[in-house]
Amino acid sequence: MNQNRQIDPLDPRVNMQKPIDPNRIRVVRKPANANIPGRQLVSSESSRRGVVRRAASSPKTIVQMQDPRLFSKAQLDYLKIIHPQSENRKLVDTFRELRTRLMSLRNNQNFTVMVTSVTPGGGGSFVSMNLAASIAFEDSKTSLLLDCNLRDPHLHKILQLAKLDNGKGLTDFLADPTIGIDSVVRPSGIPRMRMVPVGGKRESATEYFSSRTMHGFFNEVSRRYRDRYVIVDAPSISSSADAKILANLVDYIILVVPYGKVSANQIASICHDVDQSKLIGTVLNDEPLAEII
Repeated sequence: MNQNRQIDPLDPRVNMQKPIDPNRIRVVRKPANANIPGRQLVSSESSRRGVVRRAASSPKTIVQMQDPRLFSKAQLDYLKIIHPQSENRKLVDTFRELRTRLMSLRNNQNFTVMVTSVTPGGGGSFVSMNLAASIAFEDSKTSLLLDCNLRDPHLHKILQLAKLDNGKGLTDFLADPTIGIDSVVRPSGIPRMRMVPVGGKRESATEYFSSRTMHGFFNEVSRRYRDRYVIVDAPSISSSADAKILANLVDYIILVVPYGKVSANQIASICHDVDQSKLIGTVLNDEPLAEII
């Protein structure tokens, strides 16, 4: 072995745990006659009537978004993050369809969506990451991924690999808003996609998320640009009250179900606990016969 071999600090194999293997995944749209309790999908105008949005970024502004360092295609493949040239076309098409369904609910207006798993470790971070990446495929759209999983944060690992982590995150802003929102929004290593990591102050999580400052933060990041789509990586809804608090702040909710690890009764019970007008569907993670139905 060459002891003098240079190590690329962006190499995802350095100091990075292997992520959840998402070889099989399917998106399940909630049918009208489903046994899972719920109402029809919410209309595109129901979530934010009367909200006056700020001007969108121009296409030129989006193109000029500065990305100090980008992941290579090989590194994205290793991290299981989709990109337009991904070899796993079925996975790319799955997230593209999920993105398209979400956008159709809002008539292509922007939205905020929370991704939460039925159980811890169910693949919520994988789904939220790739949903945000799929939105950023389009030159005229940007995505912002918020890491709100204080118990098992994920995004800071990606930022550390890309040397884009300045140590500040969401909880730092909530504890001291004078630092400004711009100080916690970080490039992701993916074009037109930004991240907000958890941050270093993780005490009193529930109080942070239910605070007036958190409501103000959400209003600002969701309204500043009409072409920005906000995805919230939330903790498991069955193990944390944080997810239920965050559900009150978003337009939509996506439930990630680890295939073969939860019962239909567990899923039905969780669906009863969330706002049915926001619950738009279920993603089965690691499903052996991957297909979209």
